[in-house]
Amino acid sequence: MSRDAGRPEVARPRSGLARAWVQSPEQLVCVVAAHEAGLLGHRTEILHPFSGAWADALLPCPPRGLHVRGGAAHAHLADGDTPDRWVAAPGTWHAIRPVLDSGSAEGVVIDDGTSLQQLVPALSRGTGIPDGMTGLLRAGRLVLTSGLSVEPVVLREFAGRGGRWEEQRFECWPGRPDPRPWIQRLVVVGDLLQRRPIGDTMALLTVLASDSGVVYLAATEDSSTMLAAVDAIPGVHVERDTAPVVALLDRLRRGHQLLAERSSALAPFLGFLGLRGVHLMDPREYRHGLLT
Repeated sequence: MSRDAGRPEVARPRSGLARAWVQSPEQLVCVVAAHEAGLLGHRTEILHPFSGAWADALLPCPPRGLHVRGGAAHAHLADGDTPDRWVAAPGTWHAIRPVLDSGSAEGVVIDDGTSLQQLVPALSRGTGIPDGMTGLLRAGRLVLTSGLSVEPVVLREFAGRGGRWEEQRFECWPGRPDPRPWIQRLVVVGDLLQRRPIGDTMALLTVLASDSGVVYLAATEDSSTMLAAVDAIPGVHVERDTAPVVALLDRLRRGHQLLAERSSALAPFLGFLGLRGVHLMDPREYRHGLLT
């Protein structure tokens, strides 16, 4: 998506303090990328309610000015200095709304699957807007940043109502230094296969692996029995890295193929992978668990 000269852009890098509330690894990646792109300020604090395991996997060496706090609660958002901007995804907006309502800070909305892509038309029309966003929009204090495409006419309407849109290109991808690329050509995200009968899943992976080998990124719902069966298919390698799937995307290189659900939590990152030379395979090419 190219920049629209008719829309105001946020001058970068920005100064000040940003505080973000995240509830998934994908949201964490979006905040880190926005921080690295200069969109949030010189200092960003990320709070999340979980143990630090997946945050550590994504951020073994946090970039300068970024601080992550795990095991936090909503009440901790008000701790410390008052931030210049609050950051959250559409689905977690309720967590930062009370602090936004009580101050004059800016609200920044990050990607969460395809929910932000669906939010922009609502903001442009002025209907179905989450509580607390209308006042920010009118005051010019609402910024949306996304890796997904939105129709230019919708973005112009959004800008006309006071909103600002910043495309996210994920130029700075968090992750481990010098990640080792997979030698297999095709990578399948396990979440794509969750709604299929196990027999269809086995048949599909068998067909795919007969070409040049497959890496299977296990879904959180996959049982040990399921993974053992997948691992037994010739040419299939089950990736047993305990890091979140989004943390493994930096192992994809030009020439890799990725089969993933376009409406999944990984949706905002697919465009970035395409620019990197990764071929994104369309799940609609598959029917009844086999190649058409």
